[in-house]
Amino acid sequence: MIKSLTAKAIDSDMRAATVLLATMRHYGVGTDEPAPEVGIEDLEQLEAFLVNERKRLSQSGPSATPSSDPDSKK
Repeated sequence: MIKSLTAKAIDSDMRAATVLLATMRHYGVGTDEPAPEVGIEDLEQLEAFLVNERKRLSQSGPSATPSSDPDSKK
């Protein structure tokens, strides 16, 4: 059941994702796990990625940036 829900949730099935998250919450999955350590190297790589993405998006124009407004495509 969990494999099926996970596969459907990955395929953007919001109902499956909701059931999967509710099941995880019910059984306490992930609550005992400590937060992962983030090293300075990870932060530097993330910053470099963000700089490159911002540069790429600014060069390709406003049509390359996804809109958060669902009515903007009408």
